[in-house]
This record gives sequence, C-alpha cells and structure tokens, in this order.
Amino acid sequence: MFRYGYLSIAASNLLLLSSVLFAEAEQCVPVGMPSAATAEQLRLSADRIEINPNQTSVLQGRVQLQKDNNRILADRVAVDADNDKLVARGNVRYTSCNIQTPPWFISADELTLDRDKQTGVIKRAWLHLGEVPFLYLPRYRLSLSENRRKSGLLPPRLSYNSNAGVEAGSPWYFNIAPNKDMTITPKVYSQRGAGVDVDARYLYAREYGRLGFSWLDDTDYDDHRYFYFFEHRARGDDIFRLDVKVQRVSDTDYIEDLASNITLLNQSYLRSYVESDLFWRGWHFNFQSESLQRADADANWLQEPYQYQLRPGLKATRIFDDGPLGMNFVFQSQAAQFVHKYSYIQDSDGNRDYIPVGNRFHNSLRMDWQYRRPWFFFTSAATINHTHYKLYRQDNINRTQPVYSLHSGLIFEKTPGEGDRFKHTLEPTLFYLNVPRRQQDDIPLFDTTANEFNFASLFSENRFNGIDRIGDADQLTVALNSRLLHRSSGKEALRASIGRIYYLREQRVRLNERRDENRPQSPLIGELGLDLNNKVKFLSSWVWDSKQDQTLKFTTRLSLKGSGNRRVNLYYRSQADAFGDQLPDEFDSNRGYEQAGVNLGMPLNDNWTMLAGLLHDFDADNSLSTFLGVRYRSCCWSVGFNVQRRLVDVDNESGRLIDGDLDYETHIGFEFNLEGLSDLGNNLDETLGNQIFGYWWE
Repeated sequence: MFRYGYLSIAASNLLLLSSVLFAEAEQCVPVGMPSAATAEQLRLSADRIEINPNQTSVLQGRVQLQKDNNRILADRVAVDADNDKLVARGNVRYTSCNIQTPPWFISADELTLDRDKQTGVIKRAWLHLGEVPFLYLPRYRLSLSENRRKSGLLPPRLSYNSNAGVEAGSPWYFNIAPNKDMTITPKVYSQRGAGVDVDARYLYAREYGRLGFSWLDDTDYDDHRYFYFFEHRARGDDIFRLDVKVQRVSDTDYIEDLASNITLLNQSYLRSYVESDLFWRGWHFNFQSESLQRADADANWLQEPYQYQLRPGLKATRIFDDGPLGMNFVFQSQAAQFVHKYSYIQDSDGNRDYIPVGNRFHNSLRMDWQYRRPWFFFTSAATINHTHYKLYRQDNINRTQPVYSLHSGLIFEKTPGEGDRFKHTLEPTLFYLNVPRRQQDDIPLFDTTANEFNFASLFSENRFNGIDRIGDADQLTVALNSRLLHRSSGKEALRASIGRIYYLREQRVRLNERRDENRPQSPLIGELGLDLNNKVKFLSSWVWDSKQDQTLKFTTRLSLKGSGNRRVNLYYRSQADAFGDQLPDEFDSNRGYEQAGVNLGMPLNDNWTMLAGLLHDFDADNSLSTFLGVRYRSCCWSVGFNVQRRLVDVDNESGRLIDGDLDYETHIGFEFNLEGLSDLGNNLDETLGNQIFGYWWE
C-alpha cells in the first residue's frame, strides 16, 4: 500500500526447514520428499544436524541457510516446527548479496524469525560495510513480507542546503493500522538548529489524505519557523468529488531558506482550497473556496491583478442536448465572494485608494447548432451573459453581454495508395466572432487575466481568461491545418497549422489602459507538431508581427526517447521586449526573455545512470537552474548523488529574471542503498525524476 525504506528480508520460507534436511556437512543435498522447486529455493548446511520433525530441530557448527540471494550464517540454529520460529545464535551473519565476499552484511548475537507473524528481531547487531562495522543496532525489527510494515527506525536522512547547511535526520516509522501510518523525523541543520518533521497518511476505499508539519527552532533567524499542510481527496463513483488542501508557512523566507521540495520551491503563493463537485440528474454543481499566503518575499500582494481570495464560490451547469431543431443548450450560474488581504493602498501623502472587494453573480445561456459531415463542419452559437457586482464601498455594477460566433471548415483528404502508411489532410477553417462593446473599465479584475496567445486562442470566444472582462469583437479568424495520420490507427503523426485574426472593428476593452492600439490584424501564429511512435516528439510555436516585422514569441521543444529508459529533452523560448503600446494584451510583460534548456536521463553502462539538466538565460548570460544526478548500482548495493543550483530571483510564474543581483542557492542530496535491505539519504527518484518528464531510475 505504501512504500517505505524499512529493513526487509524476503526469507520467510527459511522456516520450511522441517521439509528439507541435510545429511552431509557443507553440502546442499536435500533429503526426504520436498518438491524440486523447494529444494532449489531453500538450502541448508551444517556440521551437525539433529532433526525432530514435531519438536525443535537443531543445526550446529558452520550453519548456512540460503534462499535465493538471502543467506544466514550462525554457530547454532534452532527451528521450532510447532511455533514456526527460527532462532540463530553465535556469530550470526545475514546478507542478501549472493557473492563469495559480500560488500555488506549484518552481524548479531541473535536473530529470530517468526513465520506466523512474518517478522524478525535482531539483537546487538552491527551493519558492516566490507569488514568495517558501520552502524550499531541494539534491537531491530525486520519485516519478512513487503506487505507487512513494522514500526521502527528508518535509515538516516542526509542532504545539504546552501542556506541551511547540512541536514541530518533520523526518521521513526509508526505503523498505526493497515491503512494508516506516520513518520516522525527529528532533524538538525548545521547552520540553523534543531527541529522535527511529521508526515502522516491514511487510505480508505474512496478517500485518502496526508497531513504533516515541519518545525525548526532557527538560531540564525532567531525565531520558531514552520510549514504545515493537509491534503484530502474523496471520490464517490462518478457522482461526487472532494479535494481539500491547506498549506501555510511561518514567514515568506521559509521556502527559500529551508524547503527541499521542488514543487514548493517554485511557488510564490501557497494556495489553500476546498473544491467539490456533485453530478446529479444532469446538473454539475461545483463549490470552491480558497485563500492565498505569500510565500516569496519578492512577490507583491498589491501588484495588479490583485491577489484576490475566493470565499466562497458556487457554480451550477446544465447541458441540454438535442433540443428543438437539433440545438444544444448550456446554462451556467455562478455566485462568488472575493476578499483581499488588505483594505486599501496608502500613498506617501496619506491618501487611501481602497481595493475593490465584494460579490459577483454571473449567469449565462449558450445555444448552438451543429452540422457535421466527414468533409465539412459548421457550428452557429449565441451566448447571453449577465453579471451583477455587489461591491463594498462602491456602487453596484450590472453588465449584459451577448456573444455570437460561426465556425466552419472543410476537410480535404488525399486517398492513400496501397503501400502508403499515412493519410494526408488539408483543413481550411474560418471562425467569425461578434461581441458588442460594453463599458467595463469600472469592473474590478477579481480573477481575470489575458489568455496566452496560441493557436487555440484564435478560436476562443473571449480573449480574456475570466468573466470580469468580456472582450468586444468583430473579427474573422482564417486558419489552415495540415495533418499526417497513421492509416491503420488514425493517430496523428504530423500537424502543421497557421492562422491569424482579422479585426473588422477596433477593440476597446482592455486589461491595461496603456495598450489601446487599433490593430487591423493579429500577429501571425504557426505551430508544428511531430510524434513518431512516441520516440520522437517535437512541438514548436511561432508568433510573428508583420507590422513590426518581428518575432514576438517563439517556443520549441524536442523530446527523444530511446531504449533502456534513455530520454533527452531540448527546449528554447524567447519573447520580444515590450515597446510602448505596440504589443497586445497577450504580451503583458514589459521585459522580454530568451532562454534555452536541456535535460537528459540515460544509463551510461550496466552500472552507471545519469540525470542532468540546464536552463540558461541569454539576457543574464548565466544559468537559471542546473542539476546533476548520478547513480552507481551493482547486484549488492547502489549509491546516488545529486546537486541542484537555482537562481532565487526569478518570477515563478513566467520564468523571467527579476531585476537585482544574481543570488543562487544550492541543494545537495545523497543516497546509499543496500540491495535487499534498505537505503539511507534522500529520495533521488522523486527529486530528480520530476525534473525529467517521464524519467525514473531503473
């Protein structure tokens, strides 16, 4: 159910001693009536053997028990057939490395295996690396089954952070119930002080969750610092869904100073939310409530659009298919309340500018009629939107906004020849959009931003993401697609697309008053996608402004996947600087960027595997992030090491540099694994595997 690094010995069948006997010392000769499979899996040898099938059997003198790769050596082994127990005493050694001179083994005064309880206990034991004692274990529980977790001490945790120094922790695992567990890790940072981590999990048939916290008495920060979280997910067939997430930090520097979780490192705001979906008699009810906490000292609460918090929001949707005359209807109703951390902004003269907050009620009804044939499609749609704003300290606002659209296209297909593997299509498309102009400058931007300008946005009925702005439009999109489809499966192998919008009327509704330019046409956008048997994937997007004769935005990504879990990803992206009013809302940054990156993961040979990555910013002429991970694995042990170096002053949303000095932080992780026993260090699989999409250590 859960995977943890507790000690594990897959040797429960050693207790089948009563069915396998040895007549000669130092020889693995099965006697009696065991099956051939049992004789091959279990081997016993000793200088002297006393067999009592119904009582206690004793092996003495150079005793060796072996099942698969697991070996136990001792001076004396007693097997109680009635109680299914094995007790080894005197110079006891255990290893799961099946070579003549194992690189590691456990020595103990006593080892007890209980087949009925699937557990083992070692007393006064040492873990040896080679012949050198490495770790003393006065008493330790072993699990004889991967499905039977036991409470106890886990391997140590070790890493390095340039902001906190060396982190060392000693986790204790508690198996509370078959579906519940908890790990408590006392830890110490060499530059910060001592603290503790707690991580608990639970799992039921239709729900699961996780909660925990990290606490540190930070001597450098001179205060107590913490991070806590709670996650819960519940599913009720296809009827009900509930997601809950709560996360908080003690201060805005915590993540930068102490977090080792990559997901946290890339967040400027910690989002806590409750979201629920209910499907009932054709209706879809959605409930949302969220709050934000600033988790990055560089992030600004007052930077527009303001960081509003939703408390709460309710949305109901109903789709009516096959209505009169073949029409389809979609009805949606929303109610939401938006609040803000602050009430107002105060300038140097003491004047207050109140941040708008309040309630928003929105209703929409969409009607469409569709006609489709293999060679042609046509869709006509009309939507009526009505929104009511009940604002605090401001007058109420009402807005009624209709939207009309026509979408049509042809599909030309070249009939493949007898030996052709692909079908070739040519698909010209037209999309007309008409939205009457409504004054919206006095409406606050609660949750609305500009849509990213890509090929899909050419066919969007609103150029804004959200309902606080519904863009006026009288425009025509002209686009052309060409595709290569696998003849046998119909799967897309190659797609080339190009298109642009022609504005028949000047656009007036904007997010930013600074950009209010009459543009007769949008930038030209092209996309090229390639997928060759999931081995080679390529996607490139290009945005070109014919008025300025300039590429506004260019992104490309190439992914190569080879045998043996080899993968290489190459990517490049650039965006032009903003010049005054000449960029549309979709390019709402005053600063361009040019960045390129590569990450790869591949086995170097039978023993060595490497993960590496680099993201370079050409404006700064320096790297934004770098990581390198290597692992050596043999039949008996493995060791892994990773280094990550990332630039702190980066906008986590866009990846652009923030003005200021280049301030880097470094994380170093270490992992040591004894195959068949356990591991110590941090989890390189999760740390580095997430850096390379689809890649995991083998």
